[in-house]
Amino acid sequence: MNGLTRRCLQAFLLALPLVYSQLVTGAELKPHPMLTGMPGFVLAEREDKPFDRVQIDDFELAGKISGQKGSVSYEGHISVLKYVDESQATSELAVFRNYQTALKKIGAVQLNSGYGTSGNDVRGGFHVFQQPAAQGGATVLLYINSPQWYSLTIIQPAALVQSVTASALAESIRKDGLATVQINFATGRAELPADAAPLIREIVALLKADRQLQLSIEGHTDNVGQAADNRKLSLTRAQNVAAAVAQGLGDPKRVQAVGHGADVPVADNRTEDGRARNRRVELVKRKAG
Repeated sequence: MNGLTRRCLQAFLLALPLVYSQLVTGAELKPHPMLTGMPGFVLAEREDKPFDRVQIDDFELAGKISGQKGSVSYEGHISVLKYVDESQATSELAVFRNYQTALKKIGAVQLNSGYGTSGNDVRGGFHVFQQPAAQGGATVLLYINSPQWYSLTIIQPAALVQSVTASALAESIRKDGLATVQINFATGRAELPADAAPLIREIVALLKADRQLQLSIEGHTDNVGQAADNRKLSLTRAQNVAAAVAQGLGDPKRVQAVGHGADVPVADNRTEDGRARNRRVELVKRKAG
């Protein structure tokens, strides 16, 4: 990836990888089945991640998304494709209009607006398109850097494969007094996602295996947004996890919920890697009583 600008790197590496990431270059490259490249452009790089998060700060958008404040993030199977044309035979506006039309044909709606209509206006920021769930639910980010290159980031719905086991949780609690888990909450929401069910079952199994163990389920966020809102959100998330565990266990007295917001970071909130680590749920051993 030598020579890519900071913005292109953000399109590739905005989130901490949760599973392997594969970068392909050269003859092995294939376009994404959802969208082809522009005529005259060559697919130079492609990176695929089975599950990851892409986060875009508001100043990185082309224009703005109505009703949205701060950053936006999307999770799922991520494909990032970079197309180049050294001849500069196509304008930025032509690239934008072609993809705008192609995405409309597959049901995608453009979420950002207010960026102007010239070539200068459409380049240098992410354009966000989203399909309805009934038509696939994909999100597409189009970033036009110049007449020489643009990138497509395609995020398709995908569940995180849960690999945490009760025995691993027990070992972490025995060693450190707590275990950290990641739950794929939607941005700004507290409802438990469907893919959290295997994790909940493992927490229940942990408590059933050790009938003396009592847990404080503690929610944490990064520092994006208002502190009071983050504390409220982290508490509601922790309460929902605790309620699901209590229901499976049949004993609500053995779990309690705490929300810390961004008050107890474990990494640097100035980086996306750090913010991703700070968004977590901890299972903390507490004294019986």
